Amino acid sequence: MSLKTRLLPIAFILVLVLHFADELFVLLPEQQLAGRQGITERPYLNINHLDPFSKEYEAYYNDQFKWRSYFLQFNNWLNIHTFDKMVLPGKVVIGKDDWLFRGGHQMEVYRGIFQLSPNELEATIQEIKQRQQKAEAAGSRFYLTIAPLKAHVYKAQLPDNLHQLIPESYTQQLVQAMRKEGINYIDLFTPLETAAKDRLMYLKTDHHWNNQAALLASEVILDTLRQAFPRIPAFNSWSWDLQAIPRKGMSQAQMLGLADSFQDTVFEISSPAMEKVTFLKDDYTAPKGFPFPEEYVIQTHQNHPDLPSIMLVRESFANPMVEILPPFFEETTFVFDNWEHHFNEPIFEDTQPDIYLHILWEGLLFRLIRPEKKQIDW
Repeated sequence: MSLKTRLLPIAFILVLVLHFADELFVLLPEQQLAGRQGITERPYLNINHLDPFSKEYEAYYNDQFKWRSYFLQFNNWLNIHTFDKMVLPGKVVIGKDDWLFRGGHQMEVYRGIFQLSPNELEATIQEIKQRQQKAEAAGSRFYLTIAPLKAHVYKAQLPDNLHQLIPESYTQQLVQAMRKEGINYIDLFTPLETAAKDRLMYLKTDHHWNNQAALLASEVILDTLRQAFPRIPAFNSWSWDLQAIPRKGMSQAQMLGLADSFQDTVFEISSPAMEKVTFLKDDYTAPKGFPFPEEYVIQTHQNHPDLPSIMLVRESFANPMVEILPPFFEETTFVFDNWEHHFNEPIFEDTQPDIYLHILWEGLLFRLIRPEKKQIDW
């Protein structure tokens, strides 16, 4: 028998031996791919009902096989870099120039597959109008803005075979209806799409925008608010000193198990003006199950009675704004309500802000009227 003929069985036996040794001595650390939800419980052996046990145990072992993540990582790397093939099309879309996009719901929104019915669109508009009326009846000025999907800002980086099936998304329909109804809407799509032509505004391997985009969004928001509150200081997002820091691939790369194969860039920001701002303690109890209870309500104060106060209902896209916006207001109240996007009336009544600003991510606009869909794979 030649060496070539012997090589394959020798390699196979070697893998079995190494796996057995790893089970005994833990030679390789266990790894879990981000976003993976596997089988966690070993199937129960019922001697009175043996038929399903073999299939259930096989599925359990295949899922819990210790080297599973390493083989999946290699398979994903091989398919992406050798065969140019999508490996998790329902979760991760491989774009151009190592751009990664979230699949599933986000792509359904971008492509126009996910839509609101006429009744749902009307219900959403009525919900926003009621919130605006409620805020203005209490002497506050209401604004709403939308953080765009990464795919809408960087559509040029999507694969050529991924097209919008319906040119007008439900977001565009909603924006047109808001403008028609006189709702104070702040457009972030246009400035972000313009800036993205020559600046990196979103993370390449995660669906969030970066701090450069957060600064630009803050500038657009402040410019709009200044029309009604002229004492708000001027703000130039491009004057900030940003430090670009390279990072390994983030959430979408981690889903593929290929964080080391993709690179990303984050921008650190620092504001000397924040030194004049005091962070206040609050007694609000975070919603049950909220993973970031310390971020539920964040309040700041500075001694500038000539500046307005603001309450900002937000989500993770507005995280950087906690370090950007406070110097422009006497008091700020940031509310991160577990992605519920309620009006948060008790906090509104406690703080009585001059400005009520709601920042919604485009992927979660449906939360205004579809709370039962909280578990959607967005």
